[in-house]
Amino acid sequence: PSNGTTLLVKVHPREKQSDLENIAAGSTIDIKFDGSYNVRHAILASDLIISPFSTVLYESSLLDKPSLSLQPGLTKEDMLPTNLWHITYPIYKREEIKPTLERAIHDSEFQGLLKSQRDKFSVEPNSTQRVVDLVYSMLS
Repeated sequence: PSNGTTLLVKVHPREKQSDLENIAAGSTIDIKFDGSYNVRHAILASDLIISPFSTVLYESSLLDKPSLSLQPGLTKEDMLPTNLWHITYPIYKREEIKPTLERAIHDSEFQGLLKSQRDKFSVEPNSTQRVVDLVYSMLS
């Protein structure tokens, strides 16, 4: 039985879809698994992005999508820049997963906080060219 929510799980090439399907068996939400779905299309079609430590979180943040970094059990310092910049919201403990998901889906104040953090982030135009120019100036 579905509660109106659909979860799209983009299966990583090193993961077995059947293993993930077994984990999700009996879920109360509709879960779709796909290993070939275009990442950008999936992000654009989504209301919320959840990923551990991935370039997907950079892309989803730049596309202004609320994004959670799911890293339960992390024992070392979080090195994910999007978490350090506060444009993605980290989850480090298993017991934080459900309440954080509920806040991200249903709590407009929390959604506003995530949005305000993303709005503070910007990408400098021509940054690649400036790095190239710097390298050339150092070589001269």
